[in-house]
Amino acid sequence: MKAKNLISLTGIFAVLLLTLSLASAASLTISNTVIPASVNQNAGSFQITFDLTNAGAEDANVSFTDSVLTKGIGYVSAPVTELLAGQTKKITTTVSFDGGQTGNIEGVIVADPSGAGSNKDFNFSVPIISVVSHFCKNGEQNKTDLTLNVDLSNKGAGEEDDEWLPLDTIQIKVELENDKDIDLDDVVFQVGLFKEGSSSNIADDMIWISKDEDKVEVGDINDRDSKKYTFEFKVDPEVDEGDYLLMVKAYPDKKTGMNENAICIDSSDDFSDSYYQNIKINREDNDERLVIVDTSSIGTLEAACDAQVSFNARIYNIGDEDQEQVKVILENKELGIKIEKEIREDLDIGESRDVIFDFTIPKDAKEKTYYLELRTYYTYDEDDDSYDDYSKISTVPLTVKGNCGVVAVEPTVTARLASNAQVGELMLVQVSVSNPGDSGDFIITADDYNSWAELVSVEPSIVNIPKDGIKQVMVTFNPRESGAKTFTLNIVYNGKTLEQQVQVNVAEKTGFLTGAFSGIGNTTLYIIAAVFLVLIVIIIALIIRVASRGKVSEY
Repeated sequence: MKAKNLISLTGIFAVLLLTLSLASAASLTISNTVIPASVNQNAGSFQITFDLTNAGAEDANVSFTDSVLTKGIGYVSAPVTELLAGQTKKITTTVSFDGGQTGNIEGVIVADPSGAGSNKDFNFSVPIISVVSHFCKNGEQNKTDLTLNVDLSNKGAGEEDDEWLPLDTIQIKVELENDKDIDLDDVVFQVGLFKEGSSSNIADDMIWISKDEDKVEVGDINDRDSKKYTFEFKVDPEVDEGDYLLMVKAYPDKKTGMNENAICIDSSDDFSDSYYQNIKINREDNDERLVIVDTSSIGTLEAACDAQVSFNARIYNIGDEDQEQVKVILENKELGIKIEKEIREDLDIGESRDVIFDFTIPKDAKEKTYYLELRTYYTYDEDDDSYDDYSKISTVPLTVKGNCGVVAVEPTVTARLASNAQVGELMLVQVSVSNPGDSGDFIITADDYNSWAELVSVEPSIVNIPKDGIKQVMVTFNPRESGAKTFTLNIVYNGKTLEQQVQVNVAEKTGFLTGAFSGIGNTTLYIIAAVFLVLIVIIIALIIRVASRGKVSEY
């Protein structure tokens, strides 16, 4: 019985000792873990931070030597950290890895209190983003004695050469110096633009001004010689803002032997890094430039006086907010022009719309260069149907030349009757055309006569009239109705048409009585006709009587 009690007391004593031991040991907890969302392929390392708390009653020297990578080539490191009882510290661990890897880097971080308590750990996984390390497809090849010079300049609104805004004009001057003992044939210069962390070249998305865009063959570069070329483009407003890498390479382009696989250079002392220039693309934040007209796409306009001008203006949203609708105003007070156009549809960030303007140059305009003013209105307020913001004025040159101050001269047309105007007879109308302008052909036709006459002929229908000359044309009708009638003469010349109306009085058709006794009333005509009838009857009776007498005397 005593032995049994002794065993029980011993067990209780052991449990008490273990409880006291655990109460006095370090007790680690981990919180506020920060793990990168991704890492560039060639970054070499990244950091993971977290808060480590010692909730126990015993101080501890925490080490991380048991932390390892479970996927990927590299290692995890962090210094031994003293962590007092009840203390919290922010711990920074560094994950170092070899460049060129793909997939994920995975591992486990182990916090070991060095015998003062239990370990605490957590797992991590970080995706690797493939990046471009060289623009030459196989890396630089035989670049010895080759020098690549790159001069970058921003000609737009951006304040720095390496900080771009949408529609900024960028120039990249590239020069290759060949100090090799060989000539390079068919040398190619090429520009690349990569978003940081991406291997996709978006250079061809730019709005290119230079004709060969992002790739050009500059020809042969002999030993001890060099060649230059300037790439020029506008920054596409649809490109995302962010950090980019600008790269340039040069190589010969023979199909066999001397090509990019054999010789290629993509490094330059002019870059911020040996193989690229860091570029930052931002959205426009100036309230006067959020929506603008790309005047460079319009160019210089030219027109004569009294001529029509038509051009297309492209409107861009280069700001950081979508626009519900936009208004554009074209104005020039000297020419009396003010035209308003509205884009009544969404113009989202980076989007563009085309607006067409048409107007006519005044006849009395002066020959000179005018400047058309364009201004955009945006941030539409639907409540009061107005726009809260507007842009600075952009200008487009318009050269007016030719036909200014010239008074247009028209031919003179006269018409006269050259015959009687009577139903049933051909009616001749002589048309005279005088030409005060330049020599040319005149086409004469008649119209609007069908209701009262038939057109027989126009002779000649085409006449060539010299400057200040006069020509006659005979127009022949066959009238069907009498009375005051009209017809229209059409004279076509120099692409223009002159219309002139002519009036004639057409008489009724003439008969036996109407011709002999014209002007006598109807009653009188009836009396005269009756007298004529009686006389005819008497004459016929006398003839019969005389004839009868002649026959009797013969017997």
